Amino acid sequence: MKETLKRYKADIIDYKHIGRTELASNKAVEKFKLWLRSKEGHEFGVYVSITFDPSTEVVQSIQFTESTR
Repeated sequence: MKETLKRYKADIIDYKHIGRTELASNKAVEKFKLWLRSKEGHEFGVYVSITFDPSTEVVQSIQFTESTR
């Protein structure tokens, strides 16, 4: 959530955990949908995919995809 706040400079007003996918013994992806509101009042959704090592919880990458729904 901190990375989303830094990237979009908007308030997170809601979120949904979509789920976790195990890709390998040392790689998993957690997916979320966040609903944001800009300082101007514009609302929009952002899908966030976090790839990490589940045994160490070290984040390998974070991907953001904006949504209009």
